[in-house]
Amino acid sequence: MERSLSFGTVAQQYDDFRPALPSSFNQWLGLSPHDTVVDLAAGTGLATRTLLLSGATVIAVEPDDEMRAVLMERSPTIESVAGTAESIPLPDDSADVVVIVSAWHWVDPERAFAEIARVLHDSGRLAIAWNGANYNDPAIRELFALRRSTDGSGEGQRRHDPRSILLDDNALFAMSDVTELPWQWDRTVDEIVQLFGTYSGVITADDDAVVRVNELVRARATALADREGVVHLPMATRCLKAIRRPRNA
Repeated sequence: MERSLSFGTVAQQYDDFRPALPSSFNQWLGLSPHDTVVDLAAGTGLATRTLLLSGATVIAVEPDDEMRAVLMERSPTIESVAGTAESIPLPDDSADVVVIVSAWHWVDPERAFAEIARVLHDSGRLAIAWNGANYNDPAIRELFALRRSTDGSGEGQRRHDPRSILLDDNALFAMSDVTELPWQWDRTVDEIVQLFGTYSGVITADDDAVVRVNELVRARATALADREGVVHLPMATRCLKAIRRPRNA
């Protein structure tokens, strides 16, 4: 199974145990009720629902039918369509903001930049974010390193830094801001074990490997828990904002 298409097999679990986007993201991006926002790779709507808190009109774009079905079931008022970052089923010059959270590693960057630029208004905003554990804490870094224990390859993701394209003077976008938004996520040990079951490396692993990683995660998370069995996970949303250059520039 291709890892980028594996999440639909655990769509309900994904929505239950993956972290939502913190509301501080909306303030950082400057969203308002006047904005039309496109949430690319929206999955089950974890980021979409946070974006809606701004009052903006939000359109969720997601290629996986199972993930999109959970989004529509749990958030029936959200407009959701099938599509990818490389093929967005929306008109030219139709959005104020495009957001992609914890999914940039799955896209073809040059094709995605061109397609996002097509959909955005001139001077529209693109936000690329990674929402997850703060690895600056050594104990948390060791815990989440267990994601690689299934086969040694982590998420099997294509690694590319969007800044390498954005810093080109001829790019369709101009870099605007890079920041990190810290927040805390309180999880039980069981919830952390369930969270690991939503990572593509675990989803696509064989049964023995899944049992092994679950045991390792449970032991490590238990060691981090307080007396009530809660782990206070330090989290970080790493954000990059770029501005679409005017078409006549």
